Amino acid sequence: MQKYNFYSKLKVLFTVIFYFTTTFAKKHSQKVILKHLTLLNYKNISNQSFDFDSKINCFVGKNGAGKTNILDAIYHLAYGKSYFNPLASQNIKHDEEFFLIDSLFDKNDKEEKLQQVLVLP
Repeated sequence: MQKYNFYSKLKVLFTVIFYFTTTFAKKHSQKVILKHLTLLNYKNISNQSFDFDSKINCFVGKNGAGKTNILDAIYHLAYGKSYFNPLASQNIKHDEEFFLIDSLFDKNDKEEKLQQVLVLP
């Protein structure tokens, strides 16, 4: 039952991200593509950078490797909060004092940077 619940939440997360990107693009008549993502102290990811293709991207890895955390970071950029955690401070890697999500988007053939940072007091 718990496994099904996780997969249903993951399916909802995929749907929300897809809905956000397609709705945003249609609503604003803009083409928005995530080109680059850097995560620092975000959940279980210490420091990792990702370059994305404009067509299709796939995350492959063992359980607990952080695939869903990458998607949650993209969600965090889009909505300013985590899909899974109600408190942003819960997204900071254990024994660290901050997290950083740094991204580069291609919006109508112009590059735009977007960052989310949380520092504990």
